[in-house]
Amino acid sequence: SEDVLQRVNTVSRAHQGLYKVPEGVPDTEHGVGAITGALTSFPTEHVFQVVGKTFSDTERAQFLSQVEQAVQANAESQLAAEALSVQSRMGGRYTSVRIQQRVDAAEQIAAVLSALKRLPQVVMCF
Repeated sequence: SEDVLQRVNTVSRAHQGLYKVPEGVPDTEHGVGAITGALTSFPTEHVFQVVGKTFSDTERAQFLSQVEQAVQANAESQLAAEALSVQSRMGGRYTSVRIQQRVDAAEQIAAVLSALKRLPQVVMCF
């Protein structure tokens, strides 16, 4: 379809360094804006993944609560219970959280990732 062809061309131009950022969208290597906006039809269900250091059950619960709050506040919608999956890693020293959340714009994805990166326990997120 025309939409798929346009997305493939956008990716190809981006890989070649030929992608022109739309007017009004910041052009930085940080963030999600221009290319994500060009490749994604909004609203969409986006999957956020975050890993944090959690040495105890208390730290794990606190980390999970902070992650949920960061996603809800910046995606501006309520989290569904089934949208969340949690796994302990490395004998419980780390916790991996996967959240599928509806977003209405690329800026919401950027805001969520920025909020997650500011959490003190976060090791990585994407």
